[in-house]
Amino acid sequence: MRDVPIPPELVKILRPHLETFGMAKDGRLFRTRTDGVISGSAYAKIWEEARS
Repeated sequence: MRDVPIPPELVKILRPHLETFGMAKDGRLFRTRTDGVISGSAYAKIWEEARS
């Protein structure tokens, strides 16, 4: 694990996410429903939706 500085606005978004969903056993912030790794194609789809 390492500390990474992030803007306060992002902290306000991530803290409730962590309280609701927690982290994966290996420390990942985002994971699948079964605690798996999110695929590259899933990330691409999510980013495409976010940009529109």
